[in-house]
Parts: sequence; structure tokens; C-alpha cells
Amino acid sequence: MLRREEELPVAEATDEGRAPLALDDVLREHGPMLARIAATYEADPMRREELVQEIVLAIWRSLQRFEGRSSVRTFIARIAHNRGVSHVGREVRRPQTFDHDEGVAHAVAGPSLDPAQQVHAEQTYDRLVAAVARLPLGPRQVISLALEGFDNGEIADALGISVNNVGVRLNRARRVLREELGA
Repeated sequence: MLRREEELPVAEATDEGRAPLALDDVLREHGPMLARIAATYEADPMRREELVQEIVLAIWRSLQRFEGRSSVRTFIARIAHNRGVSHVGREVRRPQTFDHDEGVAHAVAGPSLDPAQQVHAEQTYDRLVAAVARLPLGPRQVISLALEGFDNGEIADALGISVNNVGVRLNRARRVLREELGA
């Protein structure tokens, strides 16, 4: 399995003369988002890390095909979600023994939070991630991108669905999350 420490070559220059995207730059800027997307598809930390590695490899293989019709962020989010969907398809056949509440990696820390506020923020984050992971795949995909700050058009581009479909899925996901989280 590919590890981040291994060197991957930079994508070749394109025929259109566009500067190639460097994997290191993409991962530096969007790596945390990719990890959060992977967390919406896999609760087990070891399998989640494998999924992240699959996503990174798929991004590396796809960088030379990036045509600039969307933002880099949207392009790699689509790749991450496609890998996540494939991963879920494989994992459905594998028995699950991991309890999602046992350690979702996250970065909720803020320098202005006191320890009690930090604990509360982390617990709220863990509850949200667990609730998102329990959503059906369609609503889970759109809500995870919405939580990353994507607008409906970017979500539609990343997932290959209509903007109206994004709105419907987001409304359903938000309704379920409000019910589950008591908000």
C-alpha cells in the first residue's frame, strides 16, 4: 500500500500548456478535507487510512487529466467521493466490528477554547461525524461536502448530480441530523 512518505512524481505538463498540479501541493492544501471525507465512509481507523491512501493514489493518477473545468478542490472531492463509494461497496461484504464512537480523528481544537469548551466541542464533533456516517449514501455525500464549505453548484459538479438533487439531499440530511442530534 502506498504511504505518504513515498515520493510520487509530479504530473507531466499538459498539451494545453497548463502548469501541472503537484500532488504535494494538492495534499498540503486539501489533505485535511480528504481525511474528513474518508471518515464519512469508513469508521475503522485502519481501514480509513487505507481509504485515504487509495484516494491519494487516485488523485495522483488523475492530476494529468485535470482540465480546469472546475476548481481543484471540486475535482479532488469528486475523486474522494468516488473512491469512498467504491470502498463502501467492498466493505458491505465485510463484517463490521468497529464502534464508530471509538476514536474519530478530528481537529476541533481552537486556541481560544478553555479545556471544558474543548471537550464539549470534541464531543459535539464526534456526535456529528457519527450521525453523518449513519446517513444513507446520497445524503451523506452531499452533507459531507456542505460541511466542507462547498456550495450546491460545487457539490453537484463533484458528485455528477443536478443542483436540485443536491438541495433535496441536503434538506433530507439536515432533517435527519437535526432529529438525531436534538437540534
